[in-house]
Amino acid sequence: MPDTVEAQKRLVLLGRAFSPAAPIAQRELFLGRFDQLESTCDAVNERGQHFVLYGERGVGKTSLANIISSALQNVVVAKVTCNRQEDFKNVWQKALAKIRFRKENEGLGFVPEKAVREIQLDLFLPNRTEIDSLDVQEVLEKVGENLLFIFDEFDSIHDEAFKASFADTIKTLSDNAPHVTVGIVGIADSVESLIGKHPSVERCLRQIAMPRMSDEELGLIIDKGTRMVELEIDPDVAGRIVAFSSGFPHYTHLLAKYAAKHCMIAGSERIDMDDFTKAIEDAIANANQSIRDAYQKAVTTSRSKSKFEDVVAACALAPVDEFGTFAIRDLEGPYYRVTGQVVTPQSLSYNLRKLTEADRGSVLKRIDAAKNIRYQFANPLMKVYVRMKLEMRGSHARPRLIDPPP
Repeated sequence: MPDTVEAQKRLVLLGRAFSPAAPIAQRELFLGRFDQLESTCDAVNERGQHFVLYGERGVGKTSLANIISSALQNVVVAKVTCNRQEDFKNVWQKALAKIRFRKENEGLGFVPEKAVREIQLDLFLPNRTEIDSLDVQEVLEKVGENLLFIFDEFDSIHDEAFKASFADTIKTLSDNAPHVTVGIVGIADSVESLIGKHPSVERCLRQIAMPRMSDEELGLIIDKGTRMVELEIDPDVAGRIVAFSSGFPHYTHLLAKYAAKHCMIAGSERIDMDDFTKAIEDAIANANQSIRDAYQKAVTTSRSKSKFEDVVAACALAPVDEFGTFAIRDLEGPYYRVTGQVVTPQSLSYNLRKLTEADRGSVLKRIDAAKNIRYQFANPLMKVYVRMKLEMRGSHARPRLIDPPP
């Protein structure tokens, strides 16, 4: 790439157009998810209504939470990220500390000057080790402004008493402070698994499932990003990026960014298949560290060739049901595609069992179905990572990635 000021500007712009490492924070860069955004806004605008936004890892929940405030009018928003070390009081202290109001008081004397005082809501919590839902209510029911509190990564909370207190808070705020909305965001396949079973809050809690992005939405990310950096892209390359992404915007951003970068370095104005191949290598090298570590634990053995590596690859190619799970018998065909060897399901049972255990990175999760045992990737982003590794291996191991993945 020519070493010019203009070229450097385009590289900087590239990092803004495609951001695989961080959630989207600006409305103009956020694409798709119109139904989910509309549902969250409807919940905020309906007095006494709250919402829970849930779905798989990597589908864009945090990005949606980040841009909600730009879609709302006359609402003060506070967003906090939960972690497993915090208790109910710590989380609400963080949230309330983000809400500050300025109050003017008339001064004294013949020419009084107005005194401006900043009010921080967390200071109104009682000075006790523990607080409950009524304490939060007493602080918030006195505030006249419309407020939205978003609690992201709520799945990191495992304490059932904490979840029960949150459910109580939602219920009491719905009844006594209807101008306040609580939004819960987290990784889960159901609302119950995220916040527990609390029938009393069902009527005031809107459940918003965040599915994987459609091919059309992923295509919009590629189209807008490449136009921002003034590049064209081969339609086949765009299709491969969409297919590899498997509905996860993270991988769309990752692959498109590196493909565009290699195009720029080559001094070209059109992203081609050679740029895509190089992008796959970069995407593997720069994938999330936790995914790379888990994969290494899963496949590493003392032998030069690991059967675990082939089994993980077969799992990534296996046909799945509507819930993303597969049975051991579903691995026969994929295993043959990867290795050229015919196997029986029984010969893979040991490897599958080990891949659900911590010493193999727990890359698989066992689902005890009514009639038979099924499996799925514990982190669905791992499946895409393995498919990219297969692409680099090539030959008969390469999946038909031009087809929409399951």
